[in-house]
Amino acid sequence: FTGLLASSVWDLGDGTMVSNAYVLWHSYTSTGRYDVVLRAANQDGVVTAAASVLVRAEAVVHVAMSGNDAHDGLSWAFPKLTIQAAIDVCPSGGVVLVTNGTYGLGGRVAGGALTNRVLVERGIAVRSVNGPAVTFISGRRATNAPGYADAARGVYLAAGTSLTGFTVTNGWTLATNSPAGDGCGGGVWCESAEAVLSNCIVVANHASTFGGGVYGGLLRSCVLAANVASNAGGGAAASRLVNCSVLGNSALQGGGTISATNLNTILYYNA
Repeated sequence: FTGLLASSVWDLGDGTMVSNAYVLWHSYTSTGRYDVVLRAANQDGVVTAAASVLVRAEAVVHVAMSGNDAHDGLSWAFPKLTIQAAIDVCPSGGVVLVTNGTYGLGGRVAGGALTNRVLVERGIAVRSVNGPAVTFISGRRATNAPGYADAARGVYLAAGTSLTGFTVTNGWTLATNSPAGDGCGGGVWCESAEAVLSNCIVVANHASTFGGGVYGGLLRSCVLAANVASNAGGGAAASRLVNCSVLGNSALQGGGTISATNLNTILYYNA
């Protein structure tokens, strides 16, 4: 099988068929095992690839501005108030579901000295209900305290975790990068390429070294705007960006991005 692809069909195993899609997202409505088959064709013939997908019920912890961290978070009737409190009780691989509001309380330190407003770990996915226009995570702008000791980054994403559908703003780092990483990623620090940020707006964050908006990770369909890095990578540093927009960010080097891979990504008005 050589040459250009002429057509393709996905059979997702639940009666759903999708034609000519290079990238595909699909939500199954029931748990169980599904056999997924992709058939691709051109003038040379047809090739087929198959995989089995296991869909399990997710453990979900709920967060709302009307909540209380003393609640169990297992329903919208008894939600947690802070995202971090929900993460702390969420089982590994579970979901924290967050409804509308600005979440600027709580936080954890991850190895260094910098507070993260939200520290996501243990394979947990944090998702908003209604998207970034109405769901905000706010860090804390540093004052003149020595070394910006009162600063708070927006989000820390450990390997295998994800954040979907938030605006992350007002995150700051410490004045230096020691301990390692505490000066990078004012809005979001991603521990590895397996940390994923999707459908998020990262705006008006500050890093003392690299990645004013985001450091590391995989970014899908995100907007990075008006972030600042004192050194390099105003919008993002060492990240992989897919279908993103990077605008109005600034740094001494790489106002938009630095040491990053930009795929189908627009960069403009960065300085």
